[in-house]
Amino acid sequence: MKQKWKKIHSSSDKIVWLNSINNQRKICYFTYEDGKTPLPEGWKRWFSSTRRLFYYTYIDNNGRKQIKWSPSKFNQHDYSPKEEPRTIDLDLEDDVKRTFNLDLKDPDLKRIYDTADGNIKLKWHGNTIPCILENGSYAIFIKIIGNDYNCLTFSFVKAEKIAYIELLSVFENNCPGPEKLKGSFFLGLVDEICRQLEVKSLKLSDESCITSKKGLKVVKVGLEFLSLMKYGRSWYERHGFVYEDQRRKDILIQISKTPISRIKQFFTDNFRKIANKDNFSEIKNTLLIIAEYEKDEQYTDLLSGFLTYVWNKNNSNNFLEYKGSLSVLYPPRSYEYNIPEDILPAFPTIHPSMIKEFSK
Repeated sequence: MKQKWKKIHSSSDKIVWLNSINNQRKICYFTYEDGKTPLPEGWKRWFSSTRRLFYYTYIDNNGRKQIKWSPSKFNQHDYSPKEEPRTIDLDLEDDVKRTFNLDLKDPDLKRIYDTADGNIKLKWHGNTIPCILENGSYAIFIKIIGNDYNCLTFSFVKAEKIAYIELLSVFENNCPGPEKLKGSFFLGLVDEICRQLEVKSLKLSDESCITSKKGLKVVKVGLEFLSLMKYGRSWYERHGFVYEDQRRKDILIQISKTPISRIKQFFTDNFRKIANKDNFSEIKNTLLIIAEYEKDEQYTDLLSGFLTYVWNKNNSNNFLEYKGSLSVLYPPRSYEYNIPEDILPAFPTIHPSMIKEFSK
């Protein structure tokens, strides 16, 4: 605003400005981004802390950015709230400073370095995500809170430009964001934060799992191994990460290529010797599923093909039979046997470290 404009009126829904030279009036209407009083399609509100005004931005079909700080006299869109009047603090600078719109690809995200601890909001793909910020001298921590525990805990080491995902947990945790694919949504959110803060690398320990609740029973399946069996890549690999130690993946790929016929032969030859009250039903059921799989038109003599068949059985995520077959392949102590490693390689037990590098 140039000095010739003077504010002559402010209320809960608008500010009126007067041009002291020609007495022209302009009106800046307020609105809320609370889902109840939306702006017209395509418009977004932006606050200028220097001029203490709300502007409205719009990208037209040709990609041109239009900025409108007040409707014209003959095109008066009513941006004001439709609910009963309420007080709006015109000094919204602190509140606006704590909102970061990642969709704008705005380097203004770097303001987060100077933002004090407390609540902030991240806007990403049309979702507003409430977060808790802890801004220390060494690192920045961002936490997205769920029902009982964090949906996401993310940290960024300032000097080293290295970021870490300490926790990602979305199952029945009432996490903000879209209803489906929340895990992928949060990984995309972290990726965008890393890009805008010019992070060199992002690291995590792969403890990914997929969870099902059957009544009071909760069944968890390791997502790394399942994804490798189905696609040849882990879930995090499919989101751009790589193994810091490739030897673990090499072992898992070797496991996936184990002939299912050799595993069947082992149990057929040793069933009477190894069967007990704890493992009898699971071994028997696994042998029945192998027999079914041998008749399937997509049959291959590979463990990966068999486990994919079990998981997709009945056109659904077959949690219980998949877990049962895994318990036969890699049995708990109560089963009192192990498949020899010359038939089936031992399963690596330590969670893998994953890393994603960001180009400059």
